Amino acid sequence: MRTIAWYSPVMGAYMTDERSKKEYGDILVELEQMQKELSKRRVQAERLGTDLQVIADLLRSTPETIVFPHELTPLGFGFENRQFANASALDLSNLREIRDAIRTTEMRRRELERQKQAYD
Repeated sequence: MRTIAWYSPVMGAYMTDERSKKEYGDILVELEQMQKELSKRRVQAERLGTDLQVIADLLRSTPETIVFPHELTPLGFGFENRQFANASALDLSNLREIRDAIRTTEMRRRELERQKQAYD
């Protein structure tokens, strides 16, 4: 099999056809992984946003019904017919981690898209 060296705009060097195909395949695999990771992180962010919306709605209407973990529930307020909102599902410590992961993954995905387009 005869290979021809050609200049790769991605690598900035001359590559053989075999190496070029391998590099392109690696880009496609990593791009797919980044897209899956990005989707997973966006689902986490959406879930957190839903939790925040529930708490925000309760703060506007009945803030006294919000109960935090390890907190005693006051029964003297006449809430016999109301349900308390459990704020334990709301974990704000993950907010920055989720945002940073989305940013990093999106930046890598964009870079891989540019590299993929260089091959097309």
